[in-house]
Amino acid sequence: DAATRRFALETGFGPRLNDGSTIVRIYEEDDQGGLWVANESRGQHPSQIIYARRGEWSQLPLTDVTELGSINFLKFEKHAGQEILWIGGQADVRQVDLVRWRRNPPPPLGPTLLRSIQAGNDLRIAPGSVDVRLRASENTLRFTFGTPGLAGESEPLHETRLRGFASGEVRLSRAADRTFTNLPAGRYAFEVRGRSADGRWSEPAVFAFSVQPPWLTWLGYTGLGGLVIFAYVRWRIRRLTRERTRLEGIVADRTAELAAKNRELERLNRVEQDEKLAALLSEEKARLELLRYQLNPHFLFNSLNSIRALVFAHPEAAGEMVTKLAEFCRWTLTRSGDETATVADEIEMVRTYLDVEKVRWQEALVTSIEVDDTARTERLPQFLLLPLIENAIKYGSKTSPATLEVRVTIRTDADYLACEVANTGRWVMPAAESSATSTLIGLDNLRQRLARHYGPGCEIEIARDPGWVRMRLRLKRGLPTAPKPRTSQDPFAAK
Repeated sequence: DAATRRFALETGFGPRLNDGSTIVRIYEEDDQGGLWVANESRGQHPSQIIYARRGEWSQLPLTDVTELGSINFLKFEKHAGQEILWIGGQADVRQVDLVRWRRNPPPPLGPTLLRSIQAGNDLRIAPGSVDVRLRASENTLRFTFGTPGLAGESEPLHETRLRGFASGEVRLSRAADRTFTNLPAGRYAFEVRGRSADGRWSEPAVFAFSVQPPWLTWLGYTGLGGLVIFAYVRWRIRRLTRERTRLEGIVADRTAELAAKNRELERLNRVEQDEKLAALLSEEKARLELLRYQLNPHFLFNSLNSIRALVFAHPEAAGEMVTKLAEFCRWTLTRSGDETATVADEIEMVRTYLDVEKVRWQEALVTSIEVDDTARTERLPQFLLLPLIENAIKYGSKTSPATLEVRVTIRTDADYLACEVANTGRWVMPAAESSATSTLIGLDNLRQRLARHYGPGCEIEIARDPGWVRMRLRLKRGLPTAPKPRTSQDPFAAK
């Protein structure tokens, strides 16, 4: 077998030669690819001559094959239209005219029939029964059989075996019956076939049955007792069922009463939650207004001082700064009640703020703003970037060696909005400043607002590159108009 790379049984000469029941003594191949085989079947079988070809086999009828002794020689010859098979044994040599044998083949014997089957003392079973199950007390069986095709022979032979039996004995006898006693529990199949004097076999008869274990018999004896117990249990169950129905009615009434009370408690709880949510929203709006007041007075104070310094020396610059300041105040004081704004609106407000600062700082301040087109329609909390820009100008002006540069960059990154505010200089811890001038309040408000709007969907990073300080925000895109409810957990509390 090339697939398994192992030897396999050859099936081309029929099942008789590969089912393990035949011992091949010697063989000879003819000119048509057939195989002449001298074999001896396992068990009490005489020697036979079999011809196998194209998956089929036939037996050569020799009535006196036993007179040859042990066959040790087969030879096929074809000459002048004749086909001769030479058979040699220890006692004699015979030749068989194969042409004549093929012209006049012996008729088939037909099937062997089971005439009667008796189990135990008086149980008779029809031979054609299927799925027969016998009790443990019926484990003695007697089979009678016959082969109609052997009716003309004086003493026909029959081969019998019981598959599933421990011994598995194959018996060849002239008797027309066979008995098996004390069969243990299990599944069995009785097989019988007839053999003619010239070595031909009939079609076998098979009867399958099973013997049940002894404990199944005891189940029958206990069945009556089981029925009595079942009747008592059923009466008891009916009585308990009536009692259960009465108790279920009581429980249903109490359950309905508790359900009504529970619904009332849920209604009161929803009212309380709505009131808490309304108070929370009012508190958050007040915090937003407070944030505006924390940013604007400090910015206005610095801007007015700058205008005062420019009004006499550079009147045109002072007028431009007043115009920019008025525009910035319009942006901050006339924003809608919505807590979020588009990136485009927020950048416009930041641009106005930087214009005011540039008038104040003149050439000492250089700004740039880069925004992706795909980010302009995204929403983010109002005044989110303003504390970062104010912080960049405040600390960058103190630590930058030359001109202060401030860069604002907003880009989209997959499902996130990346915002960066960078300035030249070095990082200064806000805690080192006094409370009057520090932007620590603004940064705290920023962290709280991000936690309220985004929860864990946001990140704050402070990068310290050589000569630059970068504040980076990574925010989840798709911010709704209404903020998330504020919880006690702040994702930036440990940072």
